[in-house]
Amino acid sequence: MPRQGLNKKAVTEAAVRLIEEKGIASFSMNELARMLNIKTASLYAHVKGMGEMLADINLNTISQMVEAEMAAIEGKEKDMALFALADAYRNFAKEHRQLYLLLMNNPQGDSSALATGAEEFSKPIRTVLSQFGISEKEQQNYERVLRGMMHGFVSQEECGAFSSLSSNLNESYFLAVRIIAESLM
Repeated sequence: MPRQGLNKKAVTEAAVRLIEEKGIASFSMNELARMLNIKTASLYAHVKGMGEMLADINLNTISQMVEAEMAAIEGKEKDMALFALADAYRNFAKEHRQLYLLLMNNPQGDSSALATGAEEFSKPIRTVLSQFGISEKEQQNYERVLRGMMHGFVSQEECGAFSSLSSNLNESYFLAVRIIAESLM
């Protein structure tokens, strides 16, 4: 019988906190159970296993990221919305580094939940790109380009690949966004 007050949502939220505090490398079901002051076996009343737990964490992360991006683009149009989206994406990745790393390194499985999450993940980008009057096919291509640029920049920045360059990182990032914005006009 599950511990009173403990449910799948509470377990997922605790797992998110644990990853943000200690990092994904330190995350385990045993550590999560310790944090919740329950036996590890008791976790399985709420999740089937590590795979489901990680999927739930990723869905939670996607939801947080989409919320931040949608708030950033609210009331903005075209290139202003594109810059706000890119800024929100980068800020989220930096502020929630461990969750972002988990999300970006999630192995592709046949999880229908993650497929739904992928659709949600695309929502802010599609919302912005739809303002430019381009076809659905062009939106898909631009989404890949934009996501590739944002993730690539964040990843390079994170591993210190830009540290030998003296130019301002923000200027470089927004130059990349501006190039995409100008190609959409």
